[in-house]
Amino acid sequence: MYCDVFLEPMEELQQVYAVSLDALLGHVAAHEIAHLLLGPHSHTASGLMRARWGLQTMEEMKRSGLEFNSTQAAVMVERLEAAQDSAPDALVTMAGNAPATLMTLPTQCPNVH
Repeated sequence: MYCDVFLEPMEELQQVYAVSLDALLGHVAAHEIAHLLLGPHSHTASGLMRARWGLQTMEEMKRSGLEFNSTQAAVMVERLEAAQDSAPDALVTMAGNAPATLMTLPTQCPNVH
C-alpha cells in the first residue's frame, strides 16, 4: 500500500488561507498515512480525518492543530503493534509510548472512498 502527497495543492492552500506550508505538509502527510492504517473509508466529520478542508479547518489547524480522535489513535497503535509482532525484523517501529493524539490535513482528500 502507498499514499501520495502533492506539494502544489498545499502551496495553493497556503496562498488562500495564509497558513504555514510546514504545518500543511505535516497534516496532509499524517492524514494520508492514517488511511494506510485505518483504511480508505476512514473520513470523519471533524478533525484530522475530515475529507474536505476549508476555512474552519485551516483556523483549527492554526489554533491548535488537527487531531485524530481517540478511536482512530487506538486503532492505529493496535495495527502498528500487530505489524511489529508479526514481522519483528521489518521496518515497523514504535518509539516508546504512543502519543495521545496525532495530526494531519488536505482541502479534499484525493482518495476516492
